[in-house]
Amino acid sequence: MKKNFVLFLVLPISLLCVACGKDAEPTINEKLNADITVKDGTNIKNIIYVIGDGMGFNSIKAGELATNTNFAFTKWAEYQSNTNSLNDKGLDVLITDSAAAGTALASGTLTINGRIGKDKEFMDVETIFDVAKTVNKSVGIVTTDTINGATPAAFSAHANDRDYSEEIVNSQANSEVDLFIGNYSDLYETNKTLFEQKNFTYSKNLNSEILSKERLIINNENMSPYSEANSLRDSVEYAVDYLSKNNNGFTLMIEQAHIDKASHSNDFNNMVRAAVELNKTLDYLIDRFKDQSDTLIVVTADHETGGLKVSPEMDLKNIYLQDDISFAYEYSTNSHTTTHVPVYLNQDIFNFVNLEDNASYTVIKNIQIARGMKNLLLLNKK
Repeated sequence: MKKNFVLFLVLPISLLCVACGKDAEPTINEKLNADITVKDGTNIKNIIYVIGDGMGFNSIKAGELATNTNFAFTKWAEYQSNTNSLNDKGLDVLITDSAAAGTALASGTLTINGRIGKDKEFMDVETIFDVAKTVNKSVGIVTTDTINGATPAAFSAHANDRDYSEEIVNSQANSEVDLFIGNYSDLYETNKTLFEQKNFTYSKNLNSEILSKERLIINNENMSPYSEANSLRDSVEYAVDYLSKNNNGFTLMIEQAHIDKASHSNDFNNMVRAAVELNKTLDYLIDRFKDQSDTLIVVTADHETGGLKVSPEMDLKNIYLQDDISFAYEYSTNSHTTTHVPVYLNQDIFNFVNLEDNASYTVIKNIQIARGMKNLLLLNKK
């Protein structure tokens, strides 16, 4: 007697609802025109990408109030950037971490939190460094974090998770990055032979005698994230001297990681110090390239940390008091937020798509910055 079998399939809700939400509001990714164009007549040789990790508009304002100055870079062309990352369904609704945000800023690809240089399908993404190398430019990284930190790793490595340190280190050693400078980590001391096998010269300080070497990794045991000797500014000057040897130009990513690190603990004084040091670094860059219209400097953040508010009206619950300067501040969280972050360009050369119907300011998506940079770099091929 023939028996009949009935096969039951249990499918995940996400598969059963493939058609769900077809009439829903389009996501930011769906609204975005991927064709970010470069304005006519643009001629850029060098790109300097400055990222204040965790830096919102109020982080900058706090630094200005604390020093009683207006930061020069805030007078440049200004935009606001949405920083959301993806959830596991590919929708851009999550508060981002630095891995997803760094990948977005480096590659122009939205991804899921934790991914380093990989999209939501775990595929390697192409970074601006990859494109820069195709047009024979030098590329480098300077960070106040360790070199395997999420942001520098997103520009130089591919890993399924930001915590896979050995995978990140191996990927960086096999990358085409010419220069790494970061805060000291035993991880790179242990793996210095791996880098030396790839023609890197390894150092634990900003050694001027090795500037002529082919590739450099500076695992800087003396680096300070704040305004002291061996500061971010010192490392950036060293990097610019090194990368400028290439007549084809360079692409440099700079990260001040300690705005974020201080904000996570609501350590306002050190957050201010980090913001001020970032501004000193930018003042150096402005002076160094003041006569070079072929150098693009972009200042932005991967996300805002702390939900910070500042006010000179003394109407918030905490008071900052140093010398004769006082103002009020208040944190609402010790985590990342969805607050838009600033984007400043020393040359307003991109045609961005505004994500909001707002005549007073333009809101872009973080991935638009890298997409614009890629288009800019590819002009060198024409």
